[in-house]
Amino acid sequence: MPPMTSRRIVPGVLLLACSALLFPHGATASESLIPIIDARGITVRKYLPNDGEARRVIAVTGELCPAGCTSVSVSLTGNDAVVASPPATMSSLPLASTAATMDAGDDVHHAALSNGVGAACAASVSGAVIVGVRSEDLSDLIETRYGRTLLAIFRGCGSSSKRKLVVAVVGSSGGVDTEDVAKSVGSIWEVATGENAALLSEAYDLEVVEIEEGSGAEGLIDRILETTPPSLASTDVATSIIRSYAALSSSNLDTLTPSVASCVASIDDAYAASARNARAKITAFRSRTSRGLTVSGFGKSATDLFTKTLNNYDRATLSSAGTPAAPYRSERREELRKIMTRGIKECFVSQMSSLQKTALAKFNASLLEKDAKSPAAGSTKATEIDYDEERASIRTAAFKFDTAASALEVPSLALKKDRYVADTTTKLGEVLEKFPDSPEAQLRRIGRIKRKASKPRAPKQRAINAGVNLVAMIRPDGFGNFQGFAGYSLGPHGVIVGVHNDADAPDTINTLGGVRPPFVRIQPKLDLDISL
Repeated sequence: MPPMTSRRIVPGVLLLACSALLFPHGATASESLIPIIDARGITVRKYLPNDGEARRVIAVTGELCPAGCTSVSVSLTGNDAVVASPPATMSSLPLASTAATMDAGDDVHHAALSNGVGAACAASVSGAVIVGVRSEDLSDLIETRYGRTLLAIFRGCGSSSKRKLVVAVVGSSGGVDTEDVAKSVGSIWEVATGENAALLSEAYDLEVVEIEEGSGAEGLIDRILETTPPSLASTDVATSIIRSYAALSSSNLDTLTPSVASCVASIDDAYAASARNARAKITAFRSRTSRGLTVSGFGKSATDLFTKTLNNYDRATLSSAGTPAAPYRSERREELRKIMTRGIKECFVSQMSSLQKTALAKFNASLLEKDAKSPAAGSTKATEIDYDEERASIRTAAFKFDTAASALEVPSLALKKDRYVADTTTKLGEVLEKFPDSPEAQLRRIGRIKRKASKPRAPKQRAINAGVNLVAMIRPDGFGNFQGFAGYSLGPHGVIVGVHNDADAPDTINTLGGVRPPFVRIQPKLDLDISL
């Protein structure tokens, strides 16, 4: 056990001396303290007056922090500075995820001080630290906000330089066992650093004092200042606090007490197991939906997955309800709910899209089939009958889609079929309206015309038909200035008679070897039509 001293502080002359330090000229706490980092973790003052000489700086937190102090603040008197910071609380825990942190807004900044980092950065720039605790919290100090404050101080300051650590027990009546308090502080040191409690004496000069209720801490602060060596050279106090706060905030300082850390670990384990099971089931859903297939009984399976996963998580983390880890438990539950909601909704939408495509494709195929069997164009009655039948087919297709979609609904997540049924019915009507001019219908009509045009003639019976044709030519005297023909046909028979007055024409006589052509020339012709 590290060596420590014990004192009992009562009201006396020292109170007047330190009143000038914390509340100069009768000022109140809010007037004398200069805020450096406010409750949201925002820097409000970057510089303080500095004469270039070394300062004696001590940090005050816990029950001794002035009333109304919610920020890291400084009170200056000459070369002495008192840095006051609110203690840690048991209500702030690490948020579940980066997304949750972004959504949390200003509460995240407030949590930065509530987890004790304000006290840690104040202690890191001080030569002595005074932590005020309530006497009723000594039985289990590590599980109180003062224990969490000490955890932050030990983890934030480390053991780079030895400091004075004063644990001031407020509200006691002289019955405080200082040895037990020292052991409790040593236990907190072990949890914070992982080192033996005996090594606490190498980093801190521990002292346990008692302060009567309502007596104030001015005398104690004055005594500690007198024995504290300068901790800052020419560096400004505000600048040192801001740098320390930035470093500790970025390091995600862990200040969870053992019981809360155990609850957080059990919550994380339950979350990991539940999320793993949920993702595995959703992945199985996606393996089918990604291929345009539907999951049999998807609605019931998704509802059971959602309900059972949350119920299992609630049962596994029931011991954390009502503890400081309860908000963290709720955040993790909400994150688990979002994971399942996002995955189930994605699968639901994908299946509805696949069902709609299938319904439209089948409806279009039925129209093509009916068009192939329809009567020849030009019949008004046939057109009216087809129109009524196609309207009936719309109702049939919509009913089939409605039936299939009913098995996919997840009412607990507000995933309903109504919007998709209405949209599908509208698109079925559009398909029917555009069908006559669709490329498929046009190709079908062109195909029918080609098949009809290329249809072979029906075969005839075997027969032999004979026909006689007579061709007569009358060539009277003349020089070829008149020519005419007349013909008559009856069935396979025919007669053709021509007149040409070229009997005296030199060309005609020369052609016939100097002989005039005969007046009349008759040429018979026999035609035979044989069908085998």
